[in-house]
Amino acid sequence: MSQIEQNIFDKVGFKVSPEQFESLILDDQELYDISLEDKAYLESFKCCTYLSLANCKLRLLANLPNLPNLVRLDLSSNQIVAKELIHIANNYLKLETLKLGNNMIKPEWESLKMPLTKLGETLISLDLSANLIGEIQNNYYREQIFELLPVLEVLDGYDKDNKEVYSDNDEDDEYRDVNQKKKGNLRNAQRGHHITTNDDNEESKGEAEDNEEEDEEYDEEDDDEPEEVEDQEEVEGYYEEEEDPAVQNQEGRLEGDEDEEDDDSGDVLSFDNINGRKASYF
Repeated sequence: MSQIEQNIFDKVGFKVSPEQFESLILDDQELYDISLEDKAYLESFKCCTYLSLANCKLRLLANLPNLPNLVRLDLSSNQIVAKELIHIANNYLKLETLKLGNNMIKPEWESLKMPLTKLGETLISLDLSANLIGEIQNNYYREQIFELLPVLEVLDGYDKDNKEVYSDNDEDDEYRDVNQKKKGNLRNAQRGHHITTNDDNEESKGEAEDNEEEDEEYDEEDDDEPEEVEDQEEVEGYYEEEEDPAVQNQEGRLEGDEDEEDDDSGDVLSFDNINGRKASYF
């Protein structure tokens, strides 16, 4: 069993089915280098379009898995140098988003020219922030990168006109949020089902509970006060009436929503939910 496979097994307590996941978010592991066993295991995720190995202390990329459908790769916060980027270019011919922030990439243009030229046909968003390459001769660096990547739209969060662009991060958040709502999470999969998050239902349920509490308060007040006039009796009668059928139907739907189980397989595998951090991704 490879190190990554063992780490996943230790987190969830069972072997996952690689074919059901389109995204792998495997951050914060002490991998240092990807072994041949890890490479073979990751390549079993044939449907993968998004791979994240951020903050894994990676130095060498020779054993990056061959994932022909990959369009988004996050290798932020590792120890990667410029000469290793050729392995990214050779493996991922459809790559559109590449995140390499906070690594050890220097302005070594001879090492960078070939991989960036190879990525130039598809790469739309590139993050090299917090690397030495962007801290030295910043204007020249930006000109060179945009020249090597003709279809690039966003570099380090800014477009060609040096205007800040939020779409890349927003896309990440939306991607994860949608998958959370649509697919549940791996902890739910461990119990044999997936839960669909519905914020609107929770809000409606909260409003229904607030209405019930208000009705109970009115009932208590009416019991304590004497019946002085007909109007007061009518008010008391109103609150003694049977609950509004619309409210009952709404509560029935809410209870039904809680009991419903989503049988779809989750398509994102992530350590984040398992570690109890920001809920997302499954």
